Amino acid sequence: MSAQFKTLGVASFDEKIFICYQSKNNNPNEFTVDYGEDGRNFDHLYNASIETPEGKENIENVSSFRFTKLGDVYNLLYVTKEDGKKYLNQATSPDFKSWQKVGRLFPIAATGIQIPFYRHKGREVIFFSDQGLHLGLSEDGRNWNIHNIDVPPKDYVVGTIKEGVEGLLLVYFLNEKHDGHSHYSIWSVLLESKDPTKVIWKTEKAVWYQPQEWIGMNVEPVGIINYKDTLYSYWNYPGKGVFCVVHNDLQKYADSKSPLPHAKLIRNIKNPILLPRPEKMWESRQVFNAAAVYHNQVVHLLYRAIGDNDTSVLGYAVSSDGLNIDSRSDKPAYIPRSIFEHPAYGKKIKTSPYESGGGGYGGIEDPRITKIGDTFYLTYVAYDGKNPPRVALSYISVKSFESNNWGDWSEPILISPPGVVDKNACILPEQIYGKYVVFHRIYPDILIDMVDSLDIFDGKSVWLKGQYRIHPRPDFWDSNKIGMGPPPIKTKEGWLAIYQGVGFQDNSRYKIGAMLLDLNNPSVVIHRSPHPILEPETNYENGGFKSGVIYPCGAVVIGNKLIVYYGGSDTYLAAATANLDQFLDELKFDSSPHLDTSIMEEIPLPNDKTD
Repeated sequence: MSAQFKTLGVASFDEKIFICYQSKNNNPNEFTVDYGEDGRNFDHLYNASIETPEGKENIENVSSFRFTKLGDVYNLLYVTKEDGKKYLNQATSPDFKSWQKVGRLFPIAATGIQIPFYRHKGREVIFFSDQGLHLGLSEDGRNWNIHNIDVPPKDYVVGTIKEGVEGLLLVYFLNEKHDGHSHYSIWSVLLESKDPTKVIWKTEKAVWYQPQEWIGMNVEPVGIINYKDTLYSYWNYPGKGVFCVVHNDLQKYADSKSPLPHAKLIRNIKNPILLPRPEKMWESRQVFNAAAVYHNQVVHLLYRAIGDNDTSVLGYAVSSDGLNIDSRSDKPAYIPRSIFEHPAYGKKIKTSPYESGGGGYGGIEDPRITKIGDTFYLTYVAYDGKNPPRVALSYISVKSFESNNWGDWSEPILISPPGVVDKNACILPEQIYGKYVVFHRIYPDILIDMVDSLDIFDGKSVWLKGQYRIHPRPDFWDSNKIGMGPPPIKTKEGWLAIYQGVGFQDNSRYKIGAMLLDLNNPSVVIHRSPHPILEPETNYENGGFKSGVIYPCGAVVIGNKLIVYYGGSDTYLAAATANLDQFLDELKFDSSPHLDTSIMEEIPLPNDKTD
């Protein structure tokens, strides 16, 4: 922590939130107390100190304030560091300003918290963290017997605890080290009132993960408060200020002992919905990765197909309910027509360093389709079998599409730069302030371009540039690379973006995640799933051409049902669904937001006024 600004703790009493800190202008024996009523904006109150028998406590040596109130008396537990050792201390105050040290709590030497008036068999109780979660029991308030709480030993910091109908709800921080930096998350357990070492409910996944932007910033937890039935966590940004994060309600899940909501997709029970047809030479081996659009009360699918000649083409299928295929074309709906797609369509060619991830030696790969106005725009990976795969664009009128006049597709044009592997391209189905929004991927990021017209691409000198980026997240399931799936879907909460990701810790498996993008600026991520919403687990996701791959290219909403279409093991087409409203609520609850002032506001440094 910076000596110029060190946040000591937070508290909530009397309909106010108090934050205590030491800044460069403080006397070494004093700390500043500010207060606020919304959790984010604070006004200066006064400077405070802790009296000890030897004089005032040196605030430069203290940390980890945890407060309670017993009747008219405020109680403070805090950590001191002396001669390289830590001690837990107790102080009391009648006014939250003038503190008197009561003494040390032996042998506890870590951050500790209490519940007002709670006793276990007549003994005082302190909950604390020291390579695990523990509690101390004491007859006299000075000497403590230590007991372990039934959780795996890890680097925890206790945040807050409250007594409820079903037990004691303990909320705590977990610090996991990765590549030399700290990565914090928040977890919770419900302890039995009669035996507080016994866990009767716990969060199976983290309640919250720190955003990726904090990595390398040395942000550390200050504390958690329960204010007006809402949890607020506070984080010290050394030398800069404090971040505040507002959390979702945990009490109702603890009371009902139910799992926390996590956004997820449910596989269609009849998967796969599309299988290769051995009798059709052009799709005899693989059918997967389908673009999808819901038009005229019907789902239209343009799917990638590979047959005997090892060339990717696009087939066409229709479904009235989105899950059962009503009809399917006998011939491809889209085939390679330009030399940048395949130099000799219908003939095998030798492989290259850029061999398609889905197999084959060239052609039309991984399509996405978007309807804007009276035109359907098709983006896909064009691969000639020897050069780096690139993004191509073609379009067809709504009238021709409805009539299946596939000969009316426009001449394809390359829109990504030469010499660069660029994939996963799709177009937002709505212009933003008059601009078309194009997503694509150059390893390892999702790139975003906003262009005045799709006609600017000439296939010669005007290419996608990658004006904005969404990065993989270190230490998450998508730490290696990410790519946009279907064109994002407009919802009341934002643009719902389904994407695929790969993590370094599981580098051979493609998983599916979700993001919410700002409606007016889709380069801004509002929410992002900390866990995959679907992972490769079934035989059709692991038993085909490439095991462990689920790859989304299409998604539609019918009524309130979200349907995501994905390729399973680069061989089959499958679908997964969710109730859209429920999915959005779960994504918001579950998400790890980016560092953004609309979500996490920095508390400005005060003027360090004194009384």
